[in-house]
Amino acid sequence: MTTDPFNLVGTAIDDKYRIDEMIGEGGFGVVYKGFHDKLDIPIAVKCLKVPGHFTVEAKELFLDKFQDEGRHLAKLSEHRSITRVYDFGVTSGVPFLVLEWLQGQDLEQLLAVRRFTEAEAVEFLRPAIDALAFAHSSGIAHRDIKPANLLSSQAQGFRRGGRSGSTH
Repeated sequence: MTTDPFNLVGTAIDDKYRIDEMIGEGGFGVVYKGFHDKLDIPIAVKCLKVPGHFTVEAKELFLDKFQDEGRHLAKLSEHRSITRVYDFGVTSGVPFLVLEWLQGQDLEQLLAVRRFTEAEAVEFLRPAIDALAFAHSSGIAHRDIKPANLLSSQAQGFRRGGRSGSTH
């Protein structure tokens, strides 16, 4: 396992989000699995990396835009195929999103072990297509649609969000 760049494993954010393990790291952030003590449910916590070369003003702008993005994502999560956003904020200078923990496989993993017929692919991808249309109608583009960012859950088919990559 990669070293935890934010040293969050074993800590709690805002005295309610317990960070249990680091799940993955990408160019823009780190995803952790944790537990929401107040709701008594597992969660994903995505922490964004603030570029070190940013000036104080650029960092403030970055954090302001992140807050706006958190509000937009919370509104988008009204759609049943979009990962729910429970909270967002900044802890020790690190912006974070608290997200629904999704259990399942991403499309990249599924494609490694099986192929879909055209009809199966359309059926499996319909929830993701509907979610993207919903986001686009709200003026938001995902910018990182790829098989690793589409998670299949038993009840939902494919959901936008996943545990890795960009959140929109």
